[in-house]
Amino acid sequence: MNGTEKTIGVGMVVFREDNVLLIKRGKEPLKGHWSLPGGRLEAEEDMEAAARRELMEETGVTAHVHGLAGVVDFEDDDHAYRLVDYWGTWKAGEPKAADDAVDARFFPVIDIPHMGLWGETSKMIMTAHDLHQKRKRGHSLNGHARAFLNALLFGLGAYAVIRTLKWLLTSYGLA
Repeated sequence: MNGTEKTIGVGMVVFREDNVLLIKRGKEPLKGHWSLPGGRLEAEEDMEAAARRELMEETGVTAHVHGLAGVVDFEDDDHAYRLVDYWGTWKAGEPKAADDAVDARFFPVIDIPHMGLWGETSKMIMTAHDLHQKRKRGHSLNGHARAFLNALLFGLGAYAVIRTLKWLLTSYGLA
């Protein structure tokens, strides 16, 4: 699918203590595989809001969003996505599969390397877990600033950078 415009997907890496929330995908791509809760960004939708929406739709869980975990591209014969994953901590709700998910539950982070997840999913979880641990120790860069820097570094495009900058300025009462 080289040269095809990528669909933007958003997801959440949600921690409850040292456990991470995963869903078993009910649709392609990667049907039947454990993955992060997430889905497509709707037109004119804020990325963080979309990640929260997809989390609720697929699992019934709500979370505090602490920042952007990272961005990864996924491409196969039928799909081309740019996946934007936020990370946060569990707020409420017990996982219950719904929407595109056929199962949802928390797994110990220590088990992630042995679960046979897509390599990029494992990396995203471990990156977010490092941020989670730093936050617990109080050494985290402000989530808004991190989101803006990541948008620039990962080349999300002008629209995403502008939306993230607007979000950052609004958060600090500068806009």
